[in-house]
Amino acid sequence: MQTQSLIKQANGTGQDPRPKLLVSVRNAVEAETAVRTGAEWIDVKDPDRGPLGRAEDTVIRQVVEVVRSRRPVSAS
Repeated sequence: MQTQSLIKQANGTGQDPRPKLLVSVRNAVEAETAVRTGAEWIDVKDPDRGPLGRAEDTVIRQVVEVVRSRRPVSAS
């Protein structure tokens, strides 16, 4: 706990400068698993539509509903 406080003070922002774990998911089930196993950001994608493939709006809504406000959610 004290180490994290020192890190935040050292960078002058009050925020932890360490990288966050972003996990790309295809659906709500994967999103829930990602949250429960330590993901700090959830990114919704459909790799069948390419490396930055946008998921269907219904899938994005389902992921947002499952994640709620526990983590930030992004989608391309």
